[in-house]
Amino acid sequence: MNSHKNKHSWKRRGSVIFGFILIWYLLELYFKPLSSNEHFVQGFDVSHYQGSVQWTKIDNTLFPFAIAKATGGETYIDPQFHMNWHGMRQNNIIRGAYHFFYAADDPQKQAKQYLSVVKQFRPTDLPPILDIEITDNMSEVALRERSLVWLDFVEKQTRRRPIIYTDVFFAQRYLNDPRFSRFPLWIAAYQAKLIQLPTSWLGEGVCQKTWCLWQHSQNGRVSGVNAPVDLNHFNGNLPALLKFIKDSHQ
Repeated sequence: MNSHKNKHSWKRRGSVIFGFILIWYLLELYFKPLSSNEHFVQGFDVSHYQGSVQWTKIDNTLFPFAIAKATGGETYIDPQFHMNWHGMRQNNIIRGAYHFFYAADDPQKQAKQYLSVVKQFRPTDLPPILDIEITDNMSEVALRERSLVWLDFVEKQTRRRPIIYTDVFFAQRYLNDPRFSRFPLWIAAYQAKLIQLPTSWLGEGVCQKTWCLWQHSQNGRVSGVNAPVDLNHFNGNLPALLKFIKDSHQ
């Protein structure tokens, strides 16, 4: 008789323990990602190198945002840009467009070219993006000043604060100027953990002394894209991404 009671007692205890474990698991699964600093929104970026992207096959719950190359220099237009730009919108993916900067070209002409191709940023789009990763045989001073001309011109025309794309080592040498710190940083670093930031972004900035976007892989695979893609994280959850976009408006 006592043995029978003990069995029931252990069963009740087991049920209670299992219930606590289940509640803890659900809290971890559904609530922690909304507040955890380790939770990032995932996205990817493309250009003509990925060919024709089948945007209707992209899972926009796994990849809520994507970025496409639009232009480069004074005259180049990525041949896949318009397909990508409209494809992202049609598949309800938060979209971004970047310009590849050539410091030897006139920065204002580059800015005008970029804006004429993108045409219009919707309120829900990512802000304009400038890719600065080559010197184009220009001096450090010329590179900095010319890129700031592009950034300032685009900011005034769009009333959106542009994002700067670069890598740690390039930025440390060529973008070591506090004037860059007010622009959100999209950093390229292909490693498991990002432990170093360019000096210009260590002060007070848009993303609180850290990166806003991190391109962490060049070899991602995404269903609907028939070539490897660059994978990116946004530094925060989806509500934080939407707030970041809203705050980029001036």
